[in-house]
Amino acid sequence: MDNAAKSVTLEPGLRDAIVALIGQLRLARDGNMPGQVRFNDEDPELKALAGLINDILGNVRSEVDHLQDVNRDLDALVRQRTAELEHAKTLAEIGSTQKSKFLAQMSHELRTPLNSIIGFAQLLLDSKKEHLSERQSKQVNHILHGGRHLLGLINDVLDLSMIENGKLDLNLEAVETESLISESIEMVRPLIDRDGLTFENRTDPDIELPGIRCDFLRAKQCLINLLNNACKYNTPGGTVWVETKAFKDDWVRITVGDTGIGIPEARQHELFRPFSRLGREETGIEGSGVGLLLTRLLLHAMGGMLDFDSDEGKGSRFWIDLPRTERPVSSETVLEMGPVEIEKRPQGVVLYIEDIASNVQLMRDMLGEYTDVQVLTAASAEEGIALALEQLPDLIIMDINLGGMNGIDATRYIKSVPSISNIPVFALTGDVQENTRARCEEAGVAAFFEKPIKVNAFIDAVCVVLDQRLGRFL
Repeated sequence: MDNAAKSVTLEPGLRDAIVALIGQLRLARDGNMPGQVRFNDEDPELKALAGLINDILGNVRSEVDHLQDVNRDLDALVRQRTAELEHAKTLAEIGSTQKSKFLAQMSHELRTPLNSIIGFAQLLLDSKKEHLSERQSKQVNHILHGGRHLLGLINDVLDLSMIENGKLDLNLEAVETESLISESIEMVRPLIDRDGLTFENRTDPDIELPGIRCDFLRAKQCLINLLNNACKYNTPGGTVWVETKAFKDDWVRITVGDTGIGIPEARQHELFRPFSRLGREETGIEGSGVGLLLTRLLLHAMGGMLDFDSDEGKGSRFWIDLPRTERPVSSETVLEMGPVEIEKRPQGVVLYIEDIASNVQLMRDMLGEYTDVQVLTAASAEEGIALALEQLPDLIIMDINLGGMNGIDATRYIKSVPSISNIPVFALTGDVQENTRARCEEAGVAAFFEKPIKVNAFIDAVCVVLDQRLGRFL
């Protein structure tokens, strides 16, 4: 049998019909859907084929129409969702801006009265003119302690808000591990001594520790918080200890331990909940319940970790893991504002621009200890600028949150006027956000001080400037 393919000759009518069909299908392929496929032929089989093709084309047309409707609906939905997202983004940005403004304002409003409370308490304790009795000293110390505790709570809440908003500024650098630990221990040494605790450094003295990569001030804040807790929740005559070691290949672990009351296992899962104090609210031990949460978040922001274990009645161990790095090259630190001589005898004219009467009185009392210092005051930036042009003071102390022209704009103006541009300006504010500090520095302030004022450090800075203005370099 011959298996070779045989050619088939089409009848002319059938051939023409197929050619017409191919042409119409090509139109359909290119998006030009024909209405009906017709054959000019009475052959019933061709009519059946045409009917079948028309049914298929009808179904295709229905699907195309449906897809076009769906596409139109999707386009409308996408436009609607895009508009909603843009609206939500705008609202979020407005909300974030408003929250930042609220936090700045809240910080200012809370710190302003604390500035008076803590400032006057420090003046009463340190006054050389009128000495307090022992009983009065204890009472003022309670005021000072309570004010500083409240200030710590405010700082913690603001830090949490900045982390939540992604606005926490960190200066990550190579840090000497030993320096971080020694400075932190010195900060809590008075608490260790006050409570009669024993401190042990369990770090192997024969091992040179690597450096760590962190923000020095924030890492010290974390370590001080753990050391404070080890003291607060210890037992009378207990022990606080620190151990540091290289951990694996890329980490340094700093462990803070105590022989205190420990944490019940059933409540350890609550430890990092905000404002949770694990039932110790009535113990008389100070705390807000945000310190450990803040410590963990700060460490995470620096690329580190915080963890713990604890045995009820035996003590707790908290450890910090931070990335290791090469040891930084040691260098001497130059302090711009000190030290000054013990016997301070400043002379000169100080202009204080402040609109809160209690703060004005605090400044007068702080500098009133020095008879050769004249204090001028102004309640607004405009009044202060006029007074500066008239009196040419040796130092201007500028509150930032003033009504009318604010302190930053006033500083910029002062620095633009030749006759007063060389007068140093100290910025003083309860708004401690990093962008506020940066704006003050950009405006040309010589130093930035937070409210509440640390009286002794502030007076030291004033004395240095006044001495330099008089040409008496210490």
